Amino acid sequence: MRTVVEHESTVHLTGPAAGGMTMLMRYDSDDPYAVRLDFLDAATPEDRTSQDGCVTWAVGRELLTVGLDRPCGTGDVFVRPGTAALTELAFSGVPGVAVLLVSTEALRTFLRATYTLVAAGSETARLTVPDDLSALFESSEEQHPG
Repeated sequence: MRTVVEHESTVHLTGPAAGGMTMLMRYDSDDPYAVRLDFLDAATPEDRTSQDGCVTWAVGRELLTVGLDRPCGTGDVFVRPGTAALTELAFSGVPGVAVLLVSTEALRTFLRATYTLVAAGSETARLTVPDDLSALFESSEEQHPG
Protein backbone atom coordinates (compact mmCIF):
# COMPACT_ATOMS: atom_id res chain seq x y z
CA MET A 1 0.00 0.00 0.00
CA ARG A 2 1.37 3.36 -1.04
CA THR A 3 1.59 6.01 1.65
CA VAL A 4 2.99 9.54 1.50
CA VAL A 5 4.35 11.58 4.41
CA GLU A 6 4.56 15.36 4.02
CA HIS A 7 5.85 18.08 6.30
CA GLU A 8 6.13 21.77 5.55
CA SER A 9 8.85 23.92 7.09
CA THR A 10 10.26 27.39 6.65
CA VAL A 11 13.90 27.42 5.58
CA HIS A 12 16.31 30.31 5.42
CA LEU A 13 18.52 30.91 2.40
CA THR A 14 21.92 32.28 3.39
CA GLY A 15 24.24 34.56 1.43
CA PRO A 16 23.53 37.56 -0.78
CA ALA A 17 19.98 36.43 -1.60
CA ALA A 18 19.18 35.70 2.06
CA GLY A 19 15.55 35.22 2.98
CA GLY A 20 12.91 32.75 4.00
CA MET A 21 11.03 30.28 1.84
CA THR A 22 8.79 27.29 2.30
CA MET A 23 10.14 23.77 1.91
CA LEU A 24 7.74 20.84 1.57
CA MET A 25 9.39 17.54 2.51
CA ARG A 26 7.68 14.55 0.83
CA TYR A 27 8.32 10.84 1.31
CA ASP A 28 6.57 8.20 -0.77
CA SER A 29 6.70 4.60 0.44
CA ASP A 30 6.82 3.47 -3.22
CA ASP A 31 10.19 5.27 -3.58
CA PRO A 32 11.63 4.28 -0.19
CA TYR A 33 15.18 5.57 -0.55
CA ALA A 34 14.29 9.12 -1.61
CA VAL A 35 12.89 12.27 -0.07
CA ARG A 36 11.57 15.03 -2.32
CA LEU A 37 12.23 18.57 -1.17
CA ASP A 38 9.95 21.12 -2.86
CA PHE A 39 11.07 24.70 -2.48
CA LEU A 40 7.97 26.80 -2.95
CA ASP A 41 7.97 30.35 -4.14
CA ALA A 42 4.29 30.99 -3.53
CA ALA A 43 3.21 32.18 -0.12
CA THR A 44 -0.35 30.90 -0.12
CA PRO A 45 -1.67 27.34 -0.61
CA GLU A 46 -3.96 28.31 -3.49
CA ASP A 47 -0.91 29.57 -5.42
CA ARG A 48 0.71 26.13 -5.17
CA THR A 49 -1.60 24.29 -7.54
CA SER A 50 0.93 24.42 -10.39
CA GLN A 51 4.63 23.66 -10.47
CA ASP A 52 5.43 27.28 -11.37
CA GLY A 53 7.72 28.76 -8.74
CA CYS A 54 8.58 25.32 -7.36
CA VAL A 55 12.02 23.73 -7.44
CA THR A 56 12.26 20.06 -6.43
CA TRP A 57 15.35 18.16 -5.34
CA ALA A 58 15.30 14.41 -4.73
CA VAL A 59 17.77 13.43 -2.03
CA GLY A 60 18.55 10.23 -0.17
CA ARG A 61 16.66 9.70 3.05
CA GLU A 62 19.81 8.24 4.60
CA LEU A 63 21.81 11.32 3.57
CA LEU A 64 19.41 13.57 5.48
CA THR A 65 19.45 11.22 8.47
CA VAL A 66 23.25 11.01 8.72
CA GLY A 67 23.58 14.76 8.08
CA LEU A 68 21.66 15.51 11.26
CA ASP A 69 24.63 14.26 13.28
CA ARG A 70 27.70 14.72 11.08
CA PRO A 71 28.68 16.25 7.73
CA CYS A 72 27.54 14.02 4.89
CA GLY A 73 27.27 14.11 1.12
CA THR A 74 29.24 14.37 -2.06
CA GLY A 75 28.31 15.88 -5.38
CA ASP A 76 25.27 18.13 -5.56
CA VAL A 77 23.89 17.77 -2.04
CA PHE A 78 25.65 18.20 1.29
CA VAL A 79 24.03 18.07 4.74
CA ARG A 80 25.60 18.94 8.07
CA PRO A 81 24.64 20.00 11.56
CA GLY A 82 24.64 23.77 11.94
CA THR A 83 23.70 24.83 15.44
CA ALA A 84 21.72 22.80 17.94
CA ALA A 85 18.51 24.10 16.37
CA LEU A 86 19.46 24.23 12.67
CA THR A 87 20.71 21.83 10.01
CA GLU A 88 22.49 23.09 6.92
CA LEU A 89 21.51 21.86 3.46
CA ALA A 90 23.79 22.83 0.56
CA PHE A 91 22.70 22.32 -3.06
CA SER A 92 25.14 22.76 -5.94
CA GLY A 93 23.98 23.56 -9.43
CA VAL A 94 25.04 25.39 -12.56
CA PRO A 95 24.36 28.85 -11.08
CA GLY A 96 26.32 28.09 -7.89
CA VAL A 97 25.64 26.81 -4.39
CA ALA A 98 22.52 27.49 -2.34
CA VAL A 99 22.88 27.02 1.41
CA LEU A 100 19.68 26.65 3.39
CA LEU A 101 19.08 26.38 7.12
CA VAL A 102 16.23 24.16 8.27
CA SER A 103 14.92 23.42 11.74
CA THR A 104 16.69 20.30 13.00
CA GLU A 105 13.59 19.33 14.98
CA ALA A 106 11.32 19.68 11.92
CA LEU A 107 13.68 17.54 9.83
CA ARG A 108 14.08 14.97 12.61
CA THR A 109 10.29 14.75 13.13
CA PHE A 110 9.70 14.27 9.40
CA LEU A 111 12.40 11.58 9.11
CA ARG A 112 11.05 9.78 12.18
CA ALA A 113 7.66 9.57 10.45
CA THR A 114 9.27 8.12 7.31
CA TYR A 115 11.09 5.43 9.32
CA THR A 116 7.82 4.55 11.06
CA LEU A 117 6.34 4.00 7.62
CA VAL A 118 9.32 2.14 6.10
CA ALA A 119 11.93 0.93 8.58
CA ALA A 120 15.64 1.31 7.81
CA GLY A 121 16.86 -1.80 6.05
CA SER A 122 13.44 -2.76 4.70
CA GLU A 123 13.44 -0.37 1.74
CA THR A 124 14.29 -3.03 -0.87
CA ALA A 125 11.20 -5.04 0.03
CA ARG A 126 9.08 -1.99 -0.91
CA LEU A 127 10.50 -1.73 -4.43
CA THR A 128 8.51 -3.04 -7.35
CA VAL A 129 10.13 -3.77 -10.68
CA PRO A 130 7.93 -3.26 -13.75
CA ASP A 131 7.25 -6.44 -15.76
CA ASP A 132 9.17 -5.26 -18.83
CA LEU A 133 12.23 -4.51 -16.72
CA SER A 134 11.95 -7.87 -14.94
CA ALA A 135 11.84 -9.59 -18.34
CA LEU A 136 14.99 -7.74 -19.35
CA PHE A 137 16.80 -8.96 -16.23
CA GLU A 138 15.61 -12.53 -16.79
CA SER A 139 16.76 -12.43 -20.43
CA SER A 140 20.18 -11.13 -19.34
CA GLU A 141 20.56 -13.91 -16.74
CA GLU A 142 19.77 -16.54 -19.38
CA GLN A 143 22.48 -15.15 -21.65
CA HIS A 144 25.04 -14.66 -18.87
CA PRO A 145 24.43 -17.19 -16.07
CA GLY A 146 26.08 -16.13 -12.98
